[in-house]
Amino acid sequence: MNFKFNWSRLVSKIPKEIKFIIILFVVSRLVLTLVGLVSRAELEPAVGLKYLNQPYLDVWAVWDAGWYLNIAQSGYSAQPIWQSQANYAFFPLYPLMARWLGWLVGNAALAALIISGLACLVAAWYLWRLVKLKFSEEQAKWAIIFFFLFPVSFLFSGLLTESLFLALLLAIFYYAETDHWPLVGILGFFLALTRSVGIVTILPLLLIYFAQRNYSWKKLDWRLIWLLLIPLGLLIFMAFNEWLTGSWLAFVTIQQAWHHFAANPAITLYRGLFSGNHYWVFNSAFTIIILALVLGFWKKITTPYVWLSLFFIIIPLASSVTSLNSMSRYLAVIFPIFWLLGSPTWPKWLRWGLAVVCGALQLYLMAGWTRSGFFVV
Repeated sequence: MNFKFNWSRLVSKIPKEIKFIIILFVVSRLVLTLVGLVSRAELEPAVGLKYLNQPYLDVWAVWDAGWYLNIAQSGYSAQPIWQSQANYAFFPLYPLMARWLGWLVGNAALAALIISGLACLVAAWYLWRLVKLKFSEEQAKWAIIFFFLFPVSFLFSGLLTESLFLALLLAIFYYAETDHWPLVGILGFFLALTRSVGIVTILPLLLIYFAQRNYSWKKLDWRLIWLLLIPLGLLIFMAFNEWLTGSWLAFVTIQQAWHHFAANPAITLYRGLFSGNHYWVFNSAFTIIILALVLGFWKKITTPYVWLSLFFIIIPLASSVTSLNSMSRYLAVIFPIFWLLGSPTWPKWLRWGLAVVCGALQLYLMAGWTRSGFFVV
């Protein structure tokens, strides 16, 4: 008997948005990988740490990748790992997933990259669904284009938490907009175990919940309780910190080892802009541009997502000028920017112009990042 598999029939059944996402993902990752390989070969990496034997994979493991791999391979330690820095500063979901998958594939670093790649695809798919739900299919298509062209979107394939955090974040807001609050709470629990800033999603989610009920207290129901799972995720990591170090807030106080401490966000931006440090100047300018887009076009972004975006901007800036080393990384998950840039109200020439500028800047930043974390630490 002939059991010849019909690939064309299978491909024809794949929804067009998934095909679109996969094509953009594959093409963009191939181009970015090539840029990373050329950069490391021609520019000579300033940081010589290698995490994977295959150069085309290793270009995706830079800076904080070492911390996540340390947790995945050796677990958490109460003692400093490097100088006065300890690994309990980093949240557990991503490295533990890499640890568990690493048992199957035989390599925690490879497992982490697989997780990042899959999360990137999931994030793009939920972005499509969310933007189509709120706006239109045309805007969803352009949001996906800018998702892959955004200047720091290469981070979504890196050995970092960005893609996992964004995938969870987009899924949470999609299910909030469709009134599926049990899923919001469950995914929010895992979001809070990915990065501490996940806790701030509660206010924007409450705005969506109350708007769905016309801001009437009489229409509140038991599903609101599911939002308590979000702080529960953070509370569990705090309890683990207490068990490991004797302090519930050890993951906060250890930030001083990275020279992070409470600061005025406006002063942080001002100091960075006139610091003379080209990393800080770039990240300050990049932050100001994103902030201006959020505030200047708040009606296109809508109120809950404006608040979400502002939280993601202000909280890192409130941890001293050294936060500017990674500021563009923190801004990568502000997904309303993608649908703002893809808005059909812009003239076509402007949208295409923005796409070209974003793509060119991403190639430049990718070349520097794979070398040593240049501009995007």
